[in-house]
Amino acid sequence: MKHLIGLLITGLITAAMGFTLSGSLNPGIRADASVREQQVVDGQAVPAPDNPTPSQPAVPAAPAAGATLYQVYGSYEFQPTDSNLTYAPYGAAMYAVTVPGGTPSFKCPLHLPNGAQVSRVSFYVVDNSAAANMTLQFYRSEPAANTSQYEIGFVTTAGLPTSTAVQTVTIYGAPILAMIDTLHYAYSLRYQPSIAGSLHMLVGARVEYTAPSAYLPLVMK
Repeated sequence: MKHLIGLLITGLITAAMGFTLSGSLNPGIRADASVREQQVVDGQAVPAPDNPTPSQPAVPAAPAAGATLYQVYGSYEFQPTDSNLTYAPYGAAMYAVTVPGGTPSFKCPLHLPNGAQVSRVSFYVVDNSAAANMTLQFYRSEPAANTSQYEIGFVTTAGLPTSTAVQTVTIYGAPILAMIDTLHYAYSLRYQPSIAGSLHMLVGARVEYTAPSAYLPLVMK
């Protein structure tokens, strides 16, 4: 009998010691799924901070109707319309290397929302030639109707001083150059080089326009 009582007491003491070691007197060690990773700071173990949930990027609001907006185009967006019209880059600029006969040009398509009102088009150029000028144009075509191109406006570098610096020439509206109609027309910026070489270089362009009253798709019955 004494032997059985001794065994029971020993078992109870062992169980109590196991419970103490597993958690009740050592709260830093837990055997459940909620245990957090630990890191050592100044020689002491502390819980690692929770990983924050990545925030979702804010959706930009549509510009208000009538707001003035800008779209900038780099020189690399102007592509030759003739395979014999070759060119070379010069940093962010480009210049014609070979200019064939006819009227080959570099064109850059405009992708503006339907209903936008274009008020001005600026070209960034380098004109270091005392003998020739650069001509920059804003064009429109109606592919479903004909093969013609319509010049909305143009500007030359005739009034600029000869320089290796980047200068700006602008086509101004009075006050509007064009109302964008994506149902019928395609729009482009055009540069027709008059000489080959780096005395004439196109650096880019900027279109200024006002936002349309609504950004809705065109629906036809």
